[in-house]
Amino acid sequence: MEIRWFKGADCVYLYQNGQVTEGRGYEGRVSVVTDDLQRGNVSLNLRDAQRSDSGEYRCEITDGEKKVENNGVYLHVSGSFKVPQTRPVNVHVGEIVTLQCYLTPRTSAVTMEIRWFKGADCVYLYQNGQVTEGRGYEGRVSVITDDLQRGNVSLNLRDAQRSDSGEYRCEITRGTNKLESDGVHLRVTDFKLVCKSGTIWHSVGDDVTLSCFSSSSLLKPVLFPWRSGGLKVQTVFTCIRMVR
Repeated sequence: MEIRWFKGADCVYLYQNGQVTEGRGYEGRVSVVTDDLQRGNVSLNLRDAQRSDSGEYRCEITDGEKKVENNGVYLHVSGSFKVPQTRPVNVHVGEIVTLQCYLTPRTSAVTMEIRWFKGADCVYLYQNGQVTEGRGYEGRVSVITDDLQRGNVSLNLRDAQRSDSGEYRCEITRGTNKLESDGVHLRVTDFKLVCKSGTIWHSVGDDVTLSCFSSSSLLKPVLFPWRSGGLKVQTVFTCIRMVR
């Protein structure tokens, strides 16, 4: 008995005289349970389904001069991204930001190619376990490789710069299949200093604190000169987390 499975006009699986031939693009992914053939079960198993596998499949059985063909069954393989951010992501210069993006349903992305683009420029490429960072993003972009198994392909961007502002999108490639996420807009602005206004009264000899806060979490030492009447009275270096 010969068993043929077709997708459209293409034979994707052939069982003949105990030998198996798999169609192009289906190598290692199609099979029947040979122990079940004696019971007439010629069901096709397809592993690692791809979006390109979508289409109509039919089975054809040949026994001597007899040929039987079943009605077609349509297979639809879906896959997509989920991008939680629906509004622009706002951060301050120097901060760390995560542009969230993951596959749904949750699928391992370890063996996939992951590209993050800003506009037409690729700023991050993960391919065969190797990473290539775009110009100007060296040492500042990454994904959490341990999370790729769970389909999390979010991009981490460190030390955000105003020039990083723009629309980012993720592209995943596996074999001949390609998925592209919706864009997410990143807006990077300078931090501001917020000082308490008004007059503070103290007596001679008192220790005085003039309150002033940054609108951002400062990740690098920043020079803050204090002035009185145009004259610098003290220089303060700080890299601690300030109150927003």
